[in-house]
Amino acid sequence: MSKPIIAVDLDDVLADSAIDFVEYGNKKWGTNLTIESYDEDWSTMWQMDHQTLREMSNHWHTTGQNLKHRPKTDALDALTRLRDRFSLIILTSRRIESQKDTIEWINLHFKGVFDDIVFCGIWD
Repeated sequence: MSKPIIAVDLDDVLADSAIDFVEYGNKKWGTNLTIESYDEDWSTMWQMDHQTLREMSNHWHTTGQNLKHRPKTDALDALTRLRDRFSLIILTSRRIESQKDTIEWINLHFKGVFDDIVFCGIWD
């Protein structure tokens, strides 16, 4: 009999993504945003037009920035406990351009924990 499946998100569940986006923007544009300033709508957060946002997003997803995310400190322990009873998969909205880096990051921090990684492609 197969195990029940649990789908786990990647950004801000396994990886400290939001703080990295804020730090990246502060460094790139000299802003002073905090984690409390974070907004999923990057154009609102950084107050930029869509063309500039598209250029920034392309840079983020094609230059290895995803490899810099810090893993959530308690995620590995929790997932290791669940692994015995459940099949674990990652379900992410990350762009296909970051697939190689994403898989590399997962193998570095969560090797052998997940049975599959599904890229939804909603931002592609």
